[in-house]
Amino acid sequence: MAGTITSCCSSHGYRVIRIDNQLIMAHRLAWLYVHGELPSGEIDHINGDRSDNRLANLRLATRVQNNQNTKTRTDNTSGHKGVCFHKQAGRWMAYINASGKRTYLGLHNSKEEAAQAYAAAAQELHGEFARTEQ
Repeated sequence: MAGTITSCCSSHGYRVIRIDNQLIMAHRLAWLYVHGELPSGEIDHINGDRSDNRLANLRLATRVQNNQNTKTRTDNTSGHKGVCFHKQAGRWMAYINASGKRTYLGLHNSKEEAAQAYAAAAQELHGEFARTEQ
């Protein structure tokens, strides 16, 4: 019926729609509707909101690029991506994962300084897919 909600959210926060008894992610259907074909790779939600399927919020991405744009993990204790407290040194350590390896970005006096080091490295290494907070 016109105007009724036909989707639900998956356990991972994505909107899904059932077609012929198969669940399909709504962002992939939006891409199909606009571009005339299902994407061969992944679709990244630019703002990180998995239920925001506006075309302006969707872009094609590789798995690596999609992972670079992830939000800060819920088990992160510093509140900043790529930042943790180095107990032995008594300072904040910054690091970034890129090209399959972890790169050390130094020890810093505050977590804000470490977060700035991560943000600069993320912008340089990840470009438009860099996400530094949330």
